[in-house]
Amino acid sequence: MAAEQSGLTTNQDVNSGDPLGMGMGSVCIHESRRLTASIAYLSQPPSNLTIYTDSAVAKVLLTGQKATGVRTTDGRIFYSEKEVIISGGAINTPQILMLSGVGPKEELEKHGIPILHDLPQLGKNLQDHCFSSIGIVMEKDLNTITGAQQSPTPMG
Repeated sequence: MAAEQSGLTTNQDVNSGDPLGMGMGSVCIHESRRLTASIAYLSQPPSNLTIYTDSAVAKVLLTGQKATGVRTTDGRIFYSEKEVIISGGAINTPQILMLSGVGPKEELEKHGIPILHDLPQLGKNLQDHCFSSIGIVMEKDLNTITGAQQSPTPMG
């Protein structure tokens, strides 16, 4: 591998929990287009799902310890019949929860946010997951059955 020739360490499994070193990741390509979770699952949403774009969440609405809805930054309120799923990534998820009164008591008090649930570890131990990648173009993937390609992507 070029990484070893350059004196860099290698990582045989980039998803092992050990992020250090150069290794092979995979991406899913179909008809010359990279498939993301959004493309795969949301480009043709089920009839019971409504997608609002440009609708940043300002706060999770809580009844006791149960999330019952969200308020957007422009003031709209959406209530849930079953559950609220927060999927804002490693930075925005804790931010949304803290703005909602859930998180470390000291941090919430510092910003004048009423404390609904003191969770001291929320938002702690976050780390950047920096990497750089190199693309490889494959004419044919012999392991492909469905037409979707799992292409190796060197990264480190």
